[in-house]
Amino acid sequence: MTGAQRADGPRKRPAHCLSWLAFAVFFATACDETRTAEPTRGYVVSGNLPDVVTAGEAVLRRSTRTLGASREIASTPIVDGRFRLVGTVAPPPTGDPPQQDEPRAEADALGRVSLTLRDSDGNSKGGVQFILEPGAYRIEHSGTVAGLTADGGGEYNRKVIASWQDGEAYQTVLADYDAAMQMRRTLAQDDERMESVKKETVRLYQELFGVRREALRQIALAEDDALASLFAIELGGMGGTQALARLDALETRLGGFSTLQTLRSRLQTGTRLRETATVVQPGATVASFEAPGLDGETYALADALADNRYVLVEFWASWCGPCRVEYPHLKDAYERYGDEGFEIFAFSLDEDKQDWAEASEEDGIPWINTSDLSAYDSPVPAQFGVLMIPMSYLLDANGVIIAKNLRGDALHAKLEELFAS
Repeated sequence: MTGAQRADGPRKRPAHCLSWLAFAVFFATACDETRTAEPTRGYVVSGNLPDVVTAGEAVLRRSTRTLGASREIASTPIVDGRFRLVGTVAPPPTGDPPQQDEPRAEADALGRVSLTLRDSDGNSKGGVQFILEPGAYRIEHSGTVAGLTADGGGEYNRKVIASWQDGEAYQTVLADYDAAMQMRRTLAQDDERMESVKKETVRLYQELFGVRREALRQIALAEDDALASLFAIELGGMGGTQALARLDALETRLGGFSTLQTLRSRLQTGTRLRETATVVQPGATVASFEAPGLDGETYALADALADNRYVLVEFWASWCGPCRVEYPHLKDAYERYGDEGFEIFAFSLDEDKQDWAEASEEDGIPWINTSDLSAYDSPVPAQFGVLMIPMSYLLDANGVIIAKNLRGDALHAKLEELFAS
């Protein structure tokens, strides 16, 4: 007996019911054909990591055109160690010559992303980078040294990430590094073997990074797959002017692909700032600059220098976790030496005033607090060659750099030395 028959024979349907059924079958068939012709562009990123974090949030981010900045593209709660992120990825550029992808596609374009797991208090419990493309990703914890890994994905994640991660050379050095780190953890600080073990772990880490970089470099230079080359550069296979020259060549095949344009903007800024950073070192004299504060007033570095013996120029941003972790140390120094002629002149690399204002209020910033909301495109960080944040410069009253990037106890020790003289 088939589904179209009853035991007592065929069942007749009204003509209009037969017509509706025929239409439904046709529509379902058409939908199936459409799905076959146009496969889904969806992705799923999931994990079950109760040993890493039981409750909190999984956040997926990607870099913006502003050096050092990123934007959140998806997030989801972590419950009992489990999480699942679902979204779509825009297709790569098509046409001859390739057409620039739509503006909305920048956030969901193919390319490198980073996933961070945070606990309920907002503390990072690990992160991993991978190529976002259609497919299913499984986030695993591969040990205390390897950390989180992203298995699965699609063609490019397997080709680019696996080029180094699954290679024999990488796995061999990783095992040696893991063994050295385990030994280091078992030794007391005053153990005579500690110094040599520390040197060995540094050497192995550098070798591990070198294996990864070389594998990515080979893909970046290969001519068989322009997208794979682009993603390899994104992951660090090439940098500086060499990477910019390679992007120029790839652009003839990828057109105005937003991932390429974003990476180019970051590389151009980094190259420009790196050249400046070689000059802005202790002993150099800094030119004054002006910038608006949250209160609408304009503040000049020259005025702060004229009114104080020493000024710390501090570069930070609301999205920079390490910057804000440093603020208790800065507050201690400000309270201790503020009345003796010490000032902090902060400049935020934020682009959104509300983000800047909310972070400033949360951290209770009492010192000069400025920004022109142009991030790394601002002439102020460009003047100092700021490549990353937090970054600071301690100046004397003449604008001469005394020290660079003093953090925590190092800042307190330097100020104690200066004010004691």
